[in-house]
Order: sequence, then structure tokens, then C-alpha cells
Amino acid sequence: MGTMKDGLTRRIFVLGLCRNCANSLPALIKILTELRITGSFDIQVIFGENGSIDGTRELLERAAQEKPWLAVVDTSFMATISERLARMAAGREALRKSLPDAKSDDVVIVLDTDLELACPLSVNNLSKALAELDKPLTSGVCSYSVPFHYDILALRETENSNNPALDFYRLKIDQHNLWSFTWRPFARFLKAISVSRMQRRLGTASGRKFFSAFNGLCIYHRALFDDASYIGTGVECEHVVLHTNMHRISNGTIRVSSHIGVLAPPEYISHPLPKAFAVARKAVVHFFQFRSFIA
Repeated sequence: MGTMKDGLTRRIFVLGLCRNCANSLPALIKILTELRITGSFDIQVIFGENGSIDGTRELLERAAQEKPWLAVVDTSFMATISERLARMAAGREALRKSLPDAKSDDVVIVLDTDLELACPLSVNNLSKALAELDKPLTSGVCSYSVPFHYDILALRETENSNNPALDFYRLKIDQHNLWSFTWRPFARFLKAISVSRMQRRLGTASGRKFFSAFNGLCIYHRALFDDASYIGTGVECEHVVLHTNMHRISNGTIRVSSHIGVLAPPEYISHPLPKAFAVARKAVVHFFQFRSFIA
């Protein structure tokens, strides 16, 4: 799958947003460099950098000088967008629009630049993932993982299915009125348990198809990626917006690959009950504070 029918090496664009990723980027750049050196794929990298304070920008600029196939895009405008979902959508859309003219059979990999791979991103594994991408009615192929919070926001089994993680997120950004002051911790407790259920399901869902899923890394055909967009309306994860646009164009779904895996940080896969007890305790404190407030 590394070469096209005319014998040319298949071009793969890797897109990622970077903010304070100086610790994780060297390993990722090394992986991509080694993959490119094999000659099986023409790896082209575009990283967007936004307001890092740990030397990420300097690291990327040095890498770009050494590696002509790596480019850095200034995404500092993201700092002017207060809402996280809108900010991430704008940043990823800027990277999408920064792509050069497409060639036949181009592929795009969108990834989180702080990810840790669960298995090698080898020529063999990537080729198998690309074979999955070439299956009929497939908009994209995402890695398998045990996601939490933001990545679960990208999950939809069907276009109109509910996502408790999105409700969980909305609770966190809800206005701090008197009613939410008392009931919100209890609601967060219930949503946390629902999110944990989704974690376990998606963490063992290799080979399954979803309307939308991301899991830290997703692969797309360039032609479909070019025709879609991350920009939507309302409070919605940018990956869901992109996958919705892709589905309406191609009627395709997102496959969870068994060949590319991303490790979740340990705190992401911990059982929710200890945290739930802490939330319940906080709710009791809030209740008595509220009673004192209205007395």
C-alpha cells in the first residue's frame, strides 16, 4: 500500500497542533523521520504552533531547518478564541487549508502531537491501516485507544446518537447559577460513570465502525478531507463536524483500526469511582453552602 499504481511513493501529510509539546515532539518527529527514510511513503509534516512557553516553537523551527519535509504554521490566532471547541476547530481548519495542491492517492493523518503509540507506526502497520481506509464506505480510519474527555467528545455511533461526554463537557462550561451550584456535582457523577462505560467500549472496539471517532489519530483520503471542513455551528467537537461533512459527501463511516494504537495516560483509564466519591463529597459541601447562602 506504500506505492501508487504508477510506481510513485504514496504521499502522506501529517497534521498536528502543538502547544507546550517540547517533551513529546522529539519522539514523534523521530518516528516520522524513520518512516520516511524507509522510502515506502513520502511523509510530509505540517505542525501548527500556538503560544508555547516550553520551547516548542524553537524546537519545531530547528526541525524545519533540518528537514525540508516538515513545515511550521503559526496558529497563534487560536489564543484569541476563548471556547475550547471553537478554538480547536479553527486551528485544525487552518492546518487543513495549509495543505498544498493534492496529488492522486494522497492521504492525510491528523494526530495529537502529545500521543504515545501503543504499537510501532511501522510500514507494515501503516500499510494495513491504509488498506482499511480503502475499504468501501470508509471516511477514515482511527487508532484504537482508551480515550477520555475530549477524545470521547469525538465519538458518535450514529449521526443522531447521544453522547454523555458532550453533556459532561457542557456541565463544566455551564453558567454558575444557583441551581447548577447544587445539582451540577451530582450530574457530573452520573455523567462520569457513562463516560467510563464509553471508554471501555471504545478501548476494545478494534474493527468496529462509528459515525465519528478520533482516539488521538485518524487517517483520511486527501480528496474527501479537502471537500470537508472542521467548522460548524453550536457547541460541537471539531472531529464530529468533519466526520459529519464527510458522511454527507461519501456516506462513509470511521473504522477503528487494529493496527495503529495510542496509549491513554494512566489518569485517563483509572476507575471513576474514587473520583466520583470526591465529587459526591463536594456536592454535599455545595449543598450546605447553598442553604447557608439562601438562609
